[in-house]
Amino acid sequence: SAAASLALATIDMHIATLDIMYQAKAACILKEEQASSYWDRAVAVTIGWTEGASEGGSDTDGHLFFQIAQELCENFDSCDENNHSKINNFLVEEFTTGLQYVKSFQCDRVQFSIDTIATLFQAILVDNLAYHTQFATDPDDTHCLLAYVSANAIAPFLRGVNPELANTVESKIRVGSKPLTCVVEDTDAIYSSLKTFVASTLIDCSLLGSQVCGLDAGQNPIDANQDTVYTSNNSGYTVANGEYVPDVDVEDLSNLKTAIQGICNAGDAISATEYYEDESSGIVSIESMSLDARFGMGDELLFNQYIYALYDDVDKTDGSFLFNGHPATQYAHTIVNDAFDAGIINTGCLGVKVLHIWMYIVHKLQRAVQQCDEGIPENYGALDEAATLWESGLLFEMAEELGPKFGHQQIHGMTYLNRQIIDRFKSAQEYFQDKTNSCQSKNSLGGLRIIVRGIVSYMTAVLIQQLIFVMVDYPDSSSTQEDMVELMSFAVLPRIMGCGHEMVYDDLYDKLATRNFDKSSLPFVATAIHSHLNCLGLTCDDIGTASGIAPYPGCSDNYDIVGYVPVNQISTNAVARLDLDAVAINQMIQLEKYDIATNIYLEGHNYFDYDNEDIGFVSLRDMTQSATIGYTSFPQYELYSSYFKEKGIGNNSSPGEFAHQIFMDATSPDGRFATATTEQRRSVVEITLGSFVSYFSALEALYFANSVCSTKKDSATAAYDGGVAFLIGSVEGTERGGNSEQEGRFFYNVAKMACDYFDTCVEDNDAEINQMILEDLKVGQSALKSSNCDVVSEAIDSFATLTVVPLLQSLLSFADDIDNAPDGYVASMAIAPIVSDFDDALSDKIVSEMAYDIISPDKKIEVHNAIKTMLADEDFDDIACNVISSLCDEGESGGVDIPAEEPIPIKPEEPTPISGGLYVATSYTGDKSAIALDVKEIEERLQVKDVARATFIYEEGMNSKIYDDNGMPTSEERSIQDFSLNAGRVMLRDPTYNLFITGLSDEYKEFWGKPVEDYADSYVSTLLYSASPIAGDAMVAINVWMEVTHSLHSAYEACKSSVLSEDRSVDGRQLVEPRVAARFVDEAAAYWVGDGQATGSSSRGHLLYALTEIISEEYGETSVSQSTINTRIIDLLQQAKNHIAISRSCTTSTDSHLKLRSIIDEIIPLMAVPLLRALLHAMKQDDTERVKLYAIAVLPLFAKCNPSTYSELKNDLIDYTLLSTEKNYVYSRIISLYDCLGLECDLIGNSIGDDFAYKCEDGSNMKSLAGYRYAAEQDVVGTAAKIDIEIRLFEIYMTNGMEHFPDDMESLFGLAYERYRFGNGSLHGEESLSRLAKDVRRDIVPSFPQFRRYFKSDENYADKVIVDAFEKGGIFNKATADYRKRAILFTSKYMVTHMAILQKLYSAVKSCKDGDVVEGVTNLDIAAAYYTGSLEGTEDGGSLDGSLNFFLARRMCIFFDTCSQSNNALINERMISLFYSAQGELDTEACVPLERTVKEIDNALLVPLIQGTLFAAWQNSYYFNNNILIPSTKEFFPEGYVLAQSILPIIANVDVDAADKIRSVMVGEFPFPTREKSSNYAAVFAAIKRALTKMDGVDCKEIGTIGGQGFCPGDVDPTSSSTRLSLSSISMILMAVGLPLVMF
Repeated sequence: SAAASLALATIDMHIATLDIMYQAKAACILKEEQASSYWDRAVAVTIGWTEGASEGGSDTDGHLFFQIAQELCENFDSCDENNHSKINNFLVEEFTTGLQYVKSFQCDRVQFSIDTIATLFQAILVDNLAYHTQFATDPDDTHCLLAYVSANAIAPFLRGVNPELANTVESKIRVGSKPLTCVVEDTDAIYSSLKTFVASTLIDCSLLGSQVCGLDAGQNPIDANQDTVYTSNNSGYTVANGEYVPDVDVEDLSNLKTAIQGICNAGDAISATEYYEDESSGIVSIESMSLDARFGMGDELLFNQYIYALYDDVDKTDGSFLFNGHPATQYAHTIVNDAFDAGIINTGCLGVKVLHIWMYIVHKLQRAVQQCDEGIPENYGALDEAATLWESGLLFEMAEELGPKFGHQQIHGMTYLNRQIIDRFKSAQEYFQDKTNSCQSKNSLGGLRIIVRGIVSYMTAVLIQQLIFVMVDYPDSSSTQEDMVELMSFAVLPRIMGCGHEMVYDDLYDKLATRNFDKSSLPFVATAIHSHLNCLGLTCDDIGTASGIAPYPGCSDNYDIVGYVPVNQISTNAVARLDLDAVAINQMIQLEKYDIATNIYLEGHNYFDYDNEDIGFVSLRDMTQSATIGYTSFPQYELYSSYFKEKGIGNNSSPGEFAHQIFMDATSPDGRFATATTEQRRSVVEITLGSFVSYFSALEALYFANSVCSTKKDSATAAYDGGVAFLIGSVEGTERGGNSEQEGRFFYNVAKMACDYFDTCVEDNDAEINQMILEDLKVGQSALKSSNCDVVSEAIDSFATLTVVPLLQSLLSFADDIDNAPDGYVASMAIAPIVSDFDDALSDKIVSEMAYDIISPDKKIEVHNAIKTMLADEDFDDIACNVISSLCDEGESGGVDIPAEEPIPIKPEEPTPISGGLYVATSYTGDKSAIALDVKEIEERLQVKDVARATFIYEEGMNSKIYDDNGMPTSEERSIQDFSLNAGRVMLRDPTYNLFITGLSDEYKEFWGKPVEDYADSYVSTLLYSASPIAGDAMVAINVWMEVTHSLHSAYEACKSSVLSEDRSVDGRQLVEPRVAARFVDEAAAYWVGDGQATGSSSRGHLLYALTEIISEEYGETSVSQSTINTRIIDLLQQAKNHIAISRSCTTSTDSHLKLRSIIDEIIPLMAVPLLRALLHAMKQDDTERVKLYAIAVLPLFAKCNPSTYSELKNDLIDYTLLSTEKNYVYSRIISLYDCLGLECDLIGNSIGDDFAYKCEDGSNMKSLAGYRYAAEQDVVGTAAKIDIEIRLFEIYMTNGMEHFPDDMESLFGLAYERYRFGNGSLHGEESLSRLAKDVRRDIVPSFPQFRRYFKSDENYADKVIVDAFEKGGIFNKATADYRKRAILFTSKYMVTHMAILQKLYSAVKSCKDGDVVEGVTNLDIAAAYYTGSLEGTEDGGSLDGSLNFFLARRMCIFFDTCSQSNNALINERMISLFYSAQGELDTEACVPLERTVKEIDNALLVPLIQGTLFAAWQNSYYFNNNILIPSTKEFFPEGYVLAQSILPIIANVDVDAADKIRSVMVGEFPFPTREKSSNYAAVFAAIKRALTKMDGVDCKEIGTIGGQGFCPGDVDPTSSSTRLSLSSISMILMAVGLPLVMF
């Protein structure tokens, strides 16, 4: 009766009261008079009649809620001075107040009263359960039943806060019937749940009589001094440059900065320790952040992962973990204290930041999440503390200092990482500022958790940068580099351990944390860190590229899964990261932190469903529930569920629930594994997660994908890739074979562990069965892409069959153990349903033999015999015994054992005729030419719509076997896809590949949404996905074509290495023999011709030779012999080999490699001819698909040519394929670029029957440069004019190094340097910029001695600038890559060409005097070519593509008001006029007038150089004084540095003081300009104005004016103030005349 009465009061009447109060509110809103009646009724139901009318009611007569509160206060001795319940006093007060609100229809305030009363009711329920639980010692005691009722009364409210709270209470208080039994156990767990509930609601602990709010043992002293309720930030205190404004008063935390600075500036260890231990600042001491961490952080994952990583011993007395002889929980204190003891103050200074403060911030962030979860707005403050600590702990400052060292720019006032961190702090703050909603929902809490994880990730990035920095160049001499590296390794490496790669952690620890650091290990360390960025929630860009490492190891964000490439890599990567939960669980179990392990399992930690944020974090527990995807209609689920149901295993007879029960038993103190060791618990969890959770999640996703294959392709694709992620996880890594140390946590590793046991592992320690499984998965994926659902179904069924093998192997390996451990039992249950389906008795036998804690001496024999019996059945023919183990020796049973074929070796040096002798290679190339058979097979598969098989051959290869150095075949095949995917690594120094990277890259450095480095695969894979019939053609024209060029470039590199270096290696191959270069030429031939090609045949062949024959027929070549192009290419390949042989692999002279390159440079344009022909033919046919194909295949070769024309063609043919109305125009644009590649119209020809109105005419017939009609031979002048293309190539290579290959940037700078030194491969010296810069004939120039004198007898002054910039020599030692690049380009454009023009002009005068008019005309016209360049085109006034002095003049005329009406520079028009005058004077041999004209040209040349110098000074001042970055140019310091030096020798000759002033501003501070000097444009203006009065022949009026300032005597004083043009004004001016924004 007591239990019934209590239930009536606390459940029925409780709910009735709440219901009536809400009726009162509803009536209030309608302003109905009965509202107050409802309210009165609620009071009556709460108090009752028997309480009487007296204040406080009756002490004994009541029966409802009011009386329960009174009895509880008496029992807990917590009544007020009148012996009345404090809660009842508040109830009466609030009921009275609420009535007034109801009567006055203040309905919002009525709700407040309702909420307050409801909270008071819950306080009564808390004390009620606490009281009866406390006294429920006897199962027959009434208190036990009353505790049961009390638990049911409060459970719904507990569940509303956290279901686990209710689950705990309900599980600890149980009542049974027949006979009646009652059990209350683990009072502490019940009290803990109530305490959590109280903290999560607005219950005031002072109202409670119970000790629910009492402090537990080990209360967190770190947070003990923080008031429960924070005070508001009324002072306006801010952090992070004022960007983050705390909501609460945390200004005291800023005092931490003083303590840290005191440590860092301390003169000795004693002083440093005083600051370290100081608590006077009002916050905890830095020391206590570590010493007391075990209290506040003991249940936090990251802190415990650091303990797991760093502990090195176990205390034998209590089993606690130790680090360096001290508690591992105090690792930070131990490290810093050791530094102080050793007197290494700076190490301790850095240590408190990266160890103490860093982890304390993480703790505060975790606390912020807890506060949000608890939902008490007055308690929100930990986030503000964390943000403040980031700044006051000097980590913000550290990030600011590190950012520039890693190439990170300022973003709105702070460096990149600080920007990411502070923005996330601000985003997190929004959750707390919305105190009514954000922290009250699971989804919002998940969002906050994601933000916090992001903050911690970027905080980790700062640590990584600091580690790399101290490894590269730590400047502080008071601490050795080894000390700093060791310290930072302690800060960073535990994060690597958290990724599950313990072997990598051990390697890194040995290299970094043992005071044995060697800089030679830096590339390994950097690469290892890069490989873990994804696990840490980071990308390569988040870390940046460290300066000082040459070359810095490559870093790419790869989201593949053991070689499997998901369609949506980002989403699938999120799924794969679920195995990081398994890693953390594994580590926490080893630390015996079972609560943390269980929480991760239940709540999830690493996989957040961004595609469906309503789901939020997905946990491993979620994956055991069929409701996660809701798909259970697949054979394995049905089989296992039926088995578990029949055997009575689990609550709902599902494999997921079985796995859940195993996990909970393994992490609970009681249950079936109560006697298991920690290692046994760890192992059983590992096997359970791999063999059940991972396995069935993967099966469910894959079969779901199959079920919606034909109806919901996107969902199918996502589910399919997700299934692969569930199967393998992220720990396995991205490369084929996965993690070689068998550290994976999902099903994939189950096979690995077993293969190691049964010796069935293959390369990289992977299981053979895994590779078979992966092949099926790839086939299924390819089929899914093409919607071939039948193949998808077959692939999944095949996959599912193969997965039985690891399960069998796992069982057999555990059967060999003497002891029966929990993991063996789970392994038996993982295979039992399959065995049962064959023979239930065999299944029962296996399970009984493997049962936990059962000793069976015959276990191994019985289990092995049972499996052998099963495999002997024909139903298991698909499972070959030799894949499982040696069970089936001598063919006893199970499938067919196929004996392995003996490998057939090849002889690498054996001559190989290709396609019946069409080309005879002097080495074995059959493996390369066999790629043609892959193309053939792919095309055949596409014809029958077998896209899956075609894709598989493309990706994995089939016929082109790979052999080792001894000629033995490996197990791998060369694939066409590999040609593209490997390109970014092996082709980065190939000139041709670099043109394609530049030509195809968009603003995001991508091509079709993927990295441009993989452009070929991106395009071909798209064609395969859409089942396009032209996919095979694309592979040949794009992938294979580029591989041919790569082989040719590799031949040159091998040849060059032979003569220039002792270290001979190309593409990873050691060049130990002179025939290697020839071998690369043979490879090129093999890839060009291929197997199955008949000479001259367009029908028998599959590679580029065949393509050339096919398209040649369309261009009228119908003879029986091979086409002209193929003939020339084969002949040139033979010439290349002959040269290699004659020159003994380029060793007979220092320039023999250049001869080889000249041959290669002739071959590659010829290789473009069939592609150009195919493009034009497709245009004729209006075949837009093939137009795009061949445009991608060939147009990027023109990326070095006229940029505007190329961009136009790229837009029309690659990006959009616009042909309908512009065909003739597009055709004319293509033809205009022929000359840039050295091609002629006659070579390309015209397609038979084409309808182009525009007919091809070679530009060679138009002897014009920007309107100047020259008279000399076109090939001579045209070649000279292409000096600008040479410089354009420098720019392409260096820019690619900076933007696309930052880890190999110096290699690309080296490629540009080589181009500078050797030019285009000709032996004629003037075609090399280097030789031009050092031409000994410059003495003929009258002003050359002035340059020699000014540059202190350095005749090669321009060459020195360029060489130093390439080699990082001299002043370029610390210059940025951008400054180096610009100095190289502008020195080439202006300094080199300036003197080269003069040398040719004065040589023309000499030729005239010598009577050699022809030579004089040639010299004159070459001078004009050096002035204009080829990119200006032929039309008057030039084009938008120029880059030399002509274009400089045209650009400068805009700013100096010296343009003509046609928008050309007046000085250009004068120069053209002077060139014509000189031309006429040469014709008439009027040498004296010619000399005067040349002198005029000499003087006129100075005008654009002077203008450029003035403009650079002017804009640098604008940049420095306004502290802005000007788009596309930033500032003009490198330009000014070069331009100034182009004129300084001339100025110094007339005014040394003026030259010194100009040099001081423009040159002296390069490459580190300061505002004080480099912004002093007025000094430059004044100096030039003064010098101009002394420079005979230079007309100051031709300089013009800028900003209203002129440079002639009497003009506006240059030192007076004037308004500088804004960037927007500059942009408008340039656009108005059709020029781009780039200034030079």
